[in-house]
Amino acid sequence: MLRKGREVHRIYVDVHKGTSFLEDQFTLTEFGRTVLESGGIKAGRAKNVEQIVVARETLYCSGSATCRRVCGGFSECTPDCSKTKVRGHKCNYRVKMTMRLGHVNSWFVEVTGDHSGAYFRYEDMLLQKGAPRTSQKKMRATLTDPSSFSLLNHLTPSQEQNYFLMSTPIKSEPPDTTVEELPSPVFHANAMDFHSSTLDEKISPQQAAMSYCMTSNTQVVPDEPSVAVTQSNYTAVMEEMWNSANIDSNKNDEEKDLVRRVRQLEAHVSQLRNIILKNDDKKEKKKDRKARLFDFSKYNTRHVALKVAYLGWDYHGFAVQEDNEKTIEAALFEALIKTKLVDSRENSNYHRCGRTDKGVSAFCQVISLDLRTSLLEGPGVKIRQNGTAHERPGDNMTEIKYVHILNKVLPPEIRVLAWAPVDPSFSARFNCKRRNYKYFFPVGNLDVQLMAESSQKLIGEHDFRNFCKLDVSNGVVSCRRKILSVDIMVVEQGPNGYEICELCIVGQAFLWHQIRCIIAVLFLIGEGKESPEIIDELLNIEKNPRRPQYNMASELPLVLYDCHFSEEDLDWVIEADCHEENIRHLQKIWAQHAIKAAMVKQMLEGLNSHKVETDTDIAPWCELSEPILAQSEWLTPGCKPRHYKPLLQRQTCESLESRIEHYSKKRKLADNQESSSGFAEIDSIWSAILASCG
Repeated sequence: MLRKGREVHRIYVDVHKGTSFLEDQFTLTEFGRTVLESGGIKAGRAKNVEQIVVARETLYCSGSATCRRVCGGFSECTPDCSKTKVRGHKCNYRVKMTMRLGHVNSWFVEVTGDHSGAYFRYEDMLLQKGAPRTSQKKMRATLTDPSSFSLLNHLTPSQEQNYFLMSTPIKSEPPDTTVEELPSPVFHANAMDFHSSTLDEKISPQQAAMSYCMTSNTQVVPDEPSVAVTQSNYTAVMEEMWNSANIDSNKNDEEKDLVRRVRQLEAHVSQLRNIILKNDDKKEKKKDRKARLFDFSKYNTRHVALKVAYLGWDYHGFAVQEDNEKTIEAALFEALIKTKLVDSRENSNYHRCGRTDKGVSAFCQVISLDLRTSLLEGPGVKIRQNGTAHERPGDNMTEIKYVHILNKVLPPEIRVLAWAPVDPSFSARFNCKRRNYKYFFPVGNLDVQLMAESSQKLIGEHDFRNFCKLDVSNGVVSCRRKILSVDIMVVEQGPNGYEICELCIVGQAFLWHQIRCIIAVLFLIGEGKESPEIIDELLNIEKNPRRPQYNMASELPLVLYDCHFSEEDLDWVIEADCHEENIRHLQKIWAQHAIKAAMVKQMLEGLNSHKVETDTDIAPWCELSEPILAQSEWLTPGCKPRHYKPLLQRQTCESLESRIEHYSKKRKLADNQESSSGFAEIDSIWSAILASCG
């Protein structure tokens, strides 16, 4: 069938499009609801307001396969009727559907015309056609739609049916069969709700199917077994619907409603089950792509060093953690394994230069490990035992582009900057001569000059137990470290208080949180809360063996700026194309953060010019108040007491000696428990042996 076009009186109803025209939903407009409630308006030939036509739909025979596409395979025209246009079409078969104001979402169907001159051929075709040729899942899903029930059999008329008019006798077998008038749906219903309790008051699928279904064609085509299976399922579904409609008349209305509701829910569950099975079938069809096995024996390995830069603001440190996967090292090895540069971390001879904490970044983190190489010989190349690298076809003279390959799969916050072939005995941790850290901060209300002068007291070899967190559990029993240099300078000019400074500190090795503790004490000096002599007091462990309790500085501005090695150990390879990609990538990140900073700066300037109200006057804020210089206050988190308490008057932490003693006792107790459990196990074994012998 072909659609002639829908006529909708939008003054009465609104249309909500569905996947097809049969699934469109209609809702009453405010005017339509008013007309339906008042009941005093007459329109055209309508006897009452409930019969006012709000929508019309006309289907006509196309005489081609278009009919099957449009109506879902429920109708076919005669073989002789091959024209597809309305003009000149010989077949006058029509299906007219009318929707009335009192029956929204219900169609009054009228079938007119016939296939002139082709009645017997059409009858033969119907005998061969049988049930609609659709899949079981599609048929069951379609039969649960009330709008489909209303058109199901009109688009495939019975053999003796010449016309059909709603609420009139049907000229079909048996002759006394009539169609019961459908109950009116509840007024003011916005849309057809198939899951609410109001469903029974509207046109149910069973009522629509039994009212509109004329006859069930059970003819089977012998040469097409698939059609027979589809037809039998179709007939079974219709019989089940017929049985569900025949509810015992002796039951009261509540029992009938309950039984009807249960059967409706069962039909809905069946529909959902079919949908789920259909989705499962699609998933099973998708073939699981198995990872192709990589033969590492075809390649040698090469001991190399990688220079890595990362922004660690959103990561939980550099080193891998058992209870947290959001680490820089985990992301690096995920990329290395994904690109088949290493087989596993355990077999990669891996070392790292520094171990940054949560939120700390690095511009020059260095790691050393064995990577897959395409070369057969060269600096750092290790010949794989029982390997077949010399038999592998391809280029054996050009090295793999490590930087390019890794940056393609690494997160945007992590970049590999360069690589270098190194001696097999090279270690990024033990061959490092010194490490350079930088800490960036705004000037705000800090006395930068006083901080710079005080920081010079840190240069040299000292016991920094009062400037760190003790890490006895990892074997750190000595807090003596050597700091080579400390400098504070302005790196970015700006308005008063908005200058950006950096503290650059260089040392051979550092303790846990040592730099953040040093920065926190320097901030107290810069704010004028402590004198520069506090550094001398904290370095005097004989006088102050316990660290005073104070908050560390924030980790976000801290960065591992550089790691220094001897020139004989490292000769960095920086490829031009990869270097350009890194510059473009970092420029993008800079632009994003610079724009955000500029926007916030403009907001601050706007606030300074706002007029504020005081007890005596209304004036711009910049004229009433001194500039607020609080840019650096957030760098030392924690509660700000109203009255500051000097460091030397605060409570102190546990001393290093007591921590070592406590850990030794704890370790000794654990060893004793292990040994006692071992002896107990041996005693139980000997007891069992003696018992068996006795």
